Amino acid sequence: MNILIGKLGQKIIFNRNSDLANRSNTNGNVGAFLFFTMLAANNPYDTFYMIGENDLSTFKKHFYPNIIDVSKCSIKEIEEIGLDFGIFNIGMLEEQNPDSLAIEYLNVTGLKWLLAADDPRCLITKAKDIYNAPRIILSQTQGLVDFVDDFRFVLYMGIEKANAYDRKLSHYYKNKDFVIVANAAGSYDRISIIQEFIKDIDDVEVYGRVDAELVAANSKFKGEVNFNDIQHIMDHTKITFLVPVKKGWVTAKYIEVLLNGALPIFHVDYDTELLRTFPFDLIDVVENATQLKAKVQYYLDNENERAAKVEMLRKLLVEPYLDGKILSNQIISLADKM
Repeated sequence: MNILIGKLGQKIIFNRNSDLANRSNTNGNVGAFLFFTMLAANNPYDTFYMIGENDLSTFKKHFYPNIIDVSKCSIKEIEEIGLDFGIFNIGMLEEQNPDSLAIEYLNVTGLKWLLAADDPRCLITKAKDIYNAPRIILSQTQGLVDFVDDFRFVLYMGIEKANAYDRKLSHYYKNKDFVIVANAAGSYDRISIIQEFIKDIDDVEVYGRVDAELVAANSKFKGEVNFNDIQHIMDHTKITFLVPVKKGWVTAKYIEVLLNGALPIFHVDYDTELLRTFPFDLIDVVENATQLKAKVQYYLDNENERAAKVEMLRKLLVEPYLDGKILSNQIISLADKM
């Protein structure tokens, strides 16, 4: 099959050693890179045509022979390929995107396409120029979403599990008790939630993009560091606390911290029901600061139990997705039936 791919509104970086790829602790484009390389690696007899902005043409060590850059081609040239369908991610789009070849191509040709939004906030877009809507929308929530002035049903399929693709499980010595990674998240004030929940916990470090005033006033908040540095920190962390970017959503963070070997404790607003395909009590959920402090202290006092729970969660939520086969098969099968 011939499949059109790209991320609307954001460049995909294939050179993961570049400064751009390592620019921040919550490097958004790593998700799209893993998502599309997962699809390509698991479907070697299909060809993926990258119409979105990317660095493939300048990246000398190109390990993806069935991903072809067509971002500089004309609509006519791309149309002559004979595409079967498209699969796209989406970034933060503006009200008008006149320079977007991908959007123009989808509108002009009417190509059927699937949208996999690894950040549901991007579905609530200002874009008005997407006239050929996706046939299927997958994201980290489920239900109706107002997408380009029309309510559309969003299906949860665990696309955040692409973040496990081709990753290694960390087994480093743990010398940090409690670390949280979170950026400010717009109208849903998760930074205030974190402040409230950690108010009685002294030994905690919080990394992420927050107001400089908060970093100056509260020594628990360390600000933003680059991607490699935060991976090193989390590799040595025992416990973390996960707050969604909006009530009822899932994030990819639980995958990332389990790869690091840290135990996630979930805020009650995190939709853990979407993750519960196994016994209820394997996931720790807290509703207030007192519960969080008690959970953290319990696992610090019971290291063997903490480590055993991390291993169980890894086997259930991470290890089945390391090769990408399950998720890739689900997405390609769904798209092929559009």
